[in-house]
Amino acid sequence: MIKSPQGRVLSIRAISYSEGDFQQFYFWEQADAPEGADPVLIEYNFAHDNDIHAGDSIEVKVAADYRTYFIAGVVSCPETLSVQPTENAWGANSDFGYVYAPHSLLEKEENTQVKDTEAELEEKNEELGDTKKDARNEYHDAIAELD
Repeated sequence: MIKSPQGRVLSIRAISYSEGDFQQFYFWEQADAPEGADPVLIEYNFAHDNDIHAGDSIEVKVAADYRTYFIAGVVSCPETLSVQPTENAWGANSDFGYVYAPHSLLEKEENTQVKDTEAELEEKNEELGDTKKDARNEYHDAIAELD
């Protein structure tokens, strides 16, 4: 999920590609990613409908956090449906598009999600352990008061 420059909530589907393998893309716009940026390519019609250009950065909600990605190119690709804007019962389809990310970026995101989930589980287990200890202590205190 991302927000358009106009503030509308947009949905994207990420599709991975091999780094350096750009032969399946037709580039409408290109920009060099700054050092340390996470570059992605964005589908032409979606970019055009939402005023997104090569060189822009987008904020994408991934799980509970927002991540920033650099638009390195606006592309067309024959492997994906070319979404055309229309109005229908599902809403405007200009609010949905594709972003193409290098395999390494998606792997990095997956690893981040795994680490975040593991840390969250560990924290919850510690809280549960503390709750069990507190309950056990309260139980023993109550038994001691009965004696």
